[in-house]
Amino acid sequence: MTCNAMTESHSIEVDGVVLCTVVPHELGVSLIAIDKRVANLDKSIWPTLEYAQDAAEQAFRAAGRDNTMKSGTSNLPGRLSNKATTKKLLSLATKG
Repeated sequence: MTCNAMTESHSIEVDGVVLCTVVPHELGVSLIAIDKRVANLDKSIWPTLEYAQDAAEQAFRAAGRDNTMKSGTSNLPGRLSNKATTKKLLSLATKG
């Protein structure tokens, strides 16, 4: 599913644990963390539902190996950086 087709929220579940909800966002989808093991992904923006799901699964599995979650998520493919998000939002705001 592409982000353009997503019109409602979806829950992401791994091994029977609901990790987060993904909601439509003008730049793709936004992930809202429910489980503390994916808290570092809260309010992150992803281009598609699939990218968000992959990120949540990676974070969940990493938390199982390392409960401290010391490693960041900036190296996860597909995640839009805060800088890129801000730039895009500013460009949209100045067009209107």
